Amino acid sequence: MGSRRFETIYDFTRNDAVACVRCSVCGHERRFDGMELVYLFGGPVPLQRAGKRFKCMGCGSRGAKIAALPKA
Repeated sequence: MGSRRFETIYDFTRNDAVACVRCSVCGHERRFDGMELVYLFGGPVPLQRAGKRFKCMGCGSRGAKIAALPKA
């Protein structure tokens, strides 16, 4: 999303973006609205730490990469 830096989950809400969360093992992908992430984590969690907490619904492994996408 251009030159914007996303460092915490709050940045998705501030920048009106969608979070694309992709499993590091199998590539399973899910998208979250910024407010969904805030609800899930309850605070300004750094993206790297949030990525480690996700558990894949496809393969069950932990760890994901989080990228920003513009809202459609």
